[in-house]
Amino acid sequence: MRITKCDICDKTIKDTAKSVWVSIGGFLSTDSFQVCLDCGKPVTKFLISKKLVKNNKDDKKYAKKSK
Repeated sequence: MRITKCDICDKTIKDTAKSVWVSIGGFLSTDSFQVCLDCGKPVTKFLISKKLVKNNKDDKKYAKKSK
């Protein structure tokens, strides 16, 4: 089990699906950091508002099929 900490608030992140990865750089040198969802909300809000990312819930390809 991989346990990491938020780079901003040092909160333990046990599930990496509940975190935000931010990466800056090119192919050979990349600076990246991982933050918890609480600290990552401003980042994701900005990216969604600029239409740089989209929510997978809205994508029919990734949406769960209801039974």
